[in-house]
Amino acid sequence: RQTQSTGVGIALDHLTLLSMADKTKQKRPQPNWIKPSGISVGLQVNNSLTKKKEPFIPKSGKQIGWYICGPTVYDSSHLGHARSYLSFDIIRRILEDYFGYNIFWVMNITDIDDKIIIKARRNYLFNEYKKKHTTLTVEVIEYLKQAWNGLTTSLSEQITEIKATLGDVKPKKLEELQAEISLLEEKILEAQQSLLKVKEGAPLDLLLEEAKDPLSTMLETLHVSSLSSELMHKLTKEVTEKYEKEFLEDMQVLGVRTPDILTRVSEFVPEIIEMVKKIINNGYGYTVNESVYFDTAAFNESNGHYYAKLKPSSFGKNEKSTLAGDGALIDRRDKKKSKSDFALWKKSKDGEPSWDSEFGKGRPGWHIECSAMASKFLGDVLDVHSGGEDLKFPHHDNEIAQSEAYFNNKQWVNYFLHAGHLHIDGLKMSKSLKNFITIREALKSFNPRQIRFLFLLQRWDGTMNYQRKDTMKTVDSLLKGFESCFEKVDTLLRETRNKRLVESWNPTDIELHNNLIQTQNEVHEALLDNFNTSGAILSLSKLVSKVQSYLGGSNESKPLLVKSIAVYVTKILRVFGLVDGPQEYGFPKSGSTESNIEKLLEPYLDAITKFRTDVRQAAKENKDSSAFYTLSDELRRKLAEQGVKLYDDDSVLKYSIVGKEYLEREISLQEKQQALKALQTKKNKLSNLSKTLTTLKKQQPTPSQLVKDRFNVDMKTDEVPLTDLDGKEIPKTKIKKIKKAWSDQTKIHEQYKKKLAEDPDFLTKLEKEEEVLTKEIKTLEDSSKK
Repeated sequence: RQTQSTGVGIALDHLTLLSMADKTKQKRPQPNWIKPSGISVGLQVNNSLTKKKEPFIPKSGKQIGWYICGPTVYDSSHLGHARSYLSFDIIRRILEDYFGYNIFWVMNITDIDDKIIIKARRNYLFNEYKKKHTTLTVEVIEYLKQAWNGLTTSLSEQITEIKATLGDVKPKKLEELQAEISLLEEKILEAQQSLLKVKEGAPLDLLLEEAKDPLSTMLETLHVSSLSSELMHKLTKEVTEKYEKEFLEDMQVLGVRTPDILTRVSEFVPEIIEMVKKIINNGYGYTVNESVYFDTAAFNESNGHYYAKLKPSSFGKNEKSTLAGDGALIDRRDKKKSKSDFALWKKSKDGEPSWDSEFGKGRPGWHIECSAMASKFLGDVLDVHSGGEDLKFPHHDNEIAQSEAYFNNKQWVNYFLHAGHLHIDGLKMSKSLKNFITIREALKSFNPRQIRFLFLLQRWDGTMNYQRKDTMKTVDSLLKGFESCFEKVDTLLRETRNKRLVESWNPTDIELHNNLIQTQNEVHEALLDNFNTSGAILSLSKLVSKVQSYLGGSNESKPLLVKSIAVYVTKILRVFGLVDGPQEYGFPKSGSTESNIEKLLEPYLDAITKFRTDVRQAAKENKDSSAFYTLSDELRRKLAEQGVKLYDDDSVLKYSIVGKEYLEREISLQEKQQALKALQTKKNKLSNLSKTLTTLKKQQPTPSQLVKDRFNVDMKTDEVPLTDLDGKEIPKTKIKKIKKAWSDQTKIHEQYKKKLAEDPDFLTKLEKEEEVLTKEIKTLEDSSKK
């Protein structure tokens, strides 16, 4: 079906369809899903195409073709990215390592995008401006004023727009919008303060750095036409190479398996152009002013096709999302047939990189990029496509539509999987809400195993709330349970090595073995049920607790039995990506990869040698027993640094070799507890000191000063005058109060004078001590928040 290339005329049936979509209150139904034919292993997967769990059946037996949306590389990756990529890495590992599937994993890198273009040209223009202007001239001052005034106007307009929507939003959304308004108001205040610095003639470097965002935005508006396509190719490449490298490094640190192929949009422009041409030829695309748009109404009307399969209600009703999907640089003046139509190819303007095509110089639309790259390697039907919940509409719905328009088929993807949203402290993660956490920032506080474990405890397809204060409490508790169990198994196997033990099982042994079988069944059922990793982890945790109780009981423990459990638990944790290394069970141990025995033993021998030397020296100096306890604790700490844990068990010193990472975390927790204890001690001391100072300041005035300040009376002795300082007669009832005040103050002031005689500076010293304590407490509180 061929449409007119001009795109000026609007077909009546298109108008009628969209008019009906706007007017009707009926919800568009979910389209039919074609269940793949083949053998199911019993695995149920939440399929976004049906909004329910479906039996998972790849089209080619044990072979799965999987496409995952990669990042748009214009900025640092954040915790939301980590949530998505770690969740799908866990699912990938379960499918490959537990269920035995072979997956061809394709991931893209979006390196052609409006966000990238904007960032590249703003950075360039700002840096060029800095090179040219090295002194604070009248011209520079005027530019800075314009930049800050422009930002203030823009922020005020944003506040007005948000306030206009507050009357009809849900409470959670209202909270987010109010927080956004508060931040915008803070930014206006900051802008005004920066503008004041400009007027005061602050140093140029400081002024330019503070004004980078508003100034680069203004420079872009003024000078964008001076940037050639060739220069923009170079500038955007610099941005994308930097952030692609950073993203891949982040994924490596988090232990995310690499894709089988990484596709960059810039390397697939010819394939994208061919796809656009065929979509036009098939009757689902049209050109407007050298841009190409997808005809959503024509597609939706044609037999066997359905637009917006993932979010049917968005068709004809979500113009804002459609425009956002087309990018900030799309020409809004283009005469589209429908507000639901989206860009397949965008005409490039001044200051934008371009590629030659028969439509004119331009670049791909966002959605077509994924369709072309996925189809190149996975063909006309994908087993699985995955990405974040926020990509459902318009991105993934448009991918589906244009791919099915290209292949003229009814189902391009069999299973669409979407990772749930990540909220921070109950609110969406956003720079505007000041709760934006990059992966690298998160890794400063937590190690990769903790972050992965955290996501394992969540439904991969549900909304996750990340609480910055105590999200890791449950994670640390569960991890410690596993690590402690592995330690005890280690100790039992070491202590019973080369011993001939009774191997026949008693009822307690049989019960523990039955617990293992029950856990194996529970874990299997959990993983079959939409990759329920939290259920699997909790089953493993219960089993580990039973092993610990078994080892601590009066029963003679069976080493082979507990080892088999440790091996099974490790197997599942390894499937989840929590364990690497060749060890049979447990987490990787310190030094397990060392091949040089001398290098391996050196830190341990150093610690023991130093301990012996210090003990001999303490004995020579006849030090009391506390010195030896201190030295023992120091040895324990030194060995802990090398992954050796010393602990007391019924007054017997035992050891276990565990990962440095675990001990470092345990030491860190101990240090945090000690820091909190020290903080509380200082707070108590400050409280007592403040009370003392309050008492002293009550004692400080002389009786004369006190009655003068309190009663407006001048007294040199305990005799009360007839009138006050204003000449007014003093009532008899007041005279009694004055006499009592004089008497009481005389007693306590004598105490003050006594202290003063002993040390004239005692009050100053106490006030100084109060000041120091207050600062120390502030430092400790700031440190505890990090």
